[in-house]
Amino acid sequence: LISKLSRDHRIDPDRIYVTGHSMGGHLSWRSGIYLGDRWGAVSPMSGGYDYVKDRQVYTLFNVAGYATCGNEEPYEIAKFNGIIRDWMAAHAYPWTMVEKKGGHEVFPDELPKVVEFFQDHPRNPYPAKVCARLGLTLANEQADKNDQWHRQHAWRAGRGIPTSTFHWIRFLEPSVKAEDGAVRFQEVWAVNDGANTIAITADNCRKLRVHLHERMVDFAKPVKITVNGETLFEKRVEP
Repeated sequence: LISKLSRDHRIDPDRIYVTGHSMGGHLSWRSGIYLGDRWGAVSPMSGGYDYVKDRQVYTLFNVAGYATCGNEEPYEIAKFNGIIRDWMAAHAYPWTMVEKKGGHEVFPDELPKVVEFFQDHPRNPYPAKVCARLGLTLANEQADKNDQWHRQHAWRAGRGIPTSTFHWIRFLEPSVKAEDGAVRFQEVWAVNDGANTIAITADNCRKLRVHLHERMVDFAKPVKITVNGETLFEKRVEP
């Protein structure tokens, strides 16, 4: 829908934002988790779960956010937002987390601040740092249809822009369940140092694609890519 509206109307694809309250707050959080490369920023209001415990907070690094909640929220929303706030502060995430005196409500005095935050945060398709995390395969998800709420990115071979893509990082193989039944999440931390070197730290990831752009590297010079400290690629790349 985002892509269609961008094609059909005069919309700047780098200035698309999402916000919502309550259930809309939950979905604003999840839009940031799953589609961080589509938004300039997101603003969840009175929503959210403990995304630190299940590590979904990782990919929220890829999008700026302004979250609000009341200190007397139901469903432990204030507690969960506090956990996320402390974790993000410790890891220098581009987020503003605001707890207000009140309950499950939209806080009118915060709305102008959200708008200003959006204006200050257009999308950057080529960020210097990307956090990518891929979970269950589609087949594994369908094995337990009662647990769809917690499902991760679906793997669809042949899809134009797979949901296994995070900015300029793309997973090339789905995650699978190990023999002990545990899911081996693929996790990647990729850093472009601005000097034609991209350093990747990867866990449980066998195949990965790095998409390059002239805003990221100088194609006239060799591009160096290291994975877990080892240089795996160092040569010129034809655009």
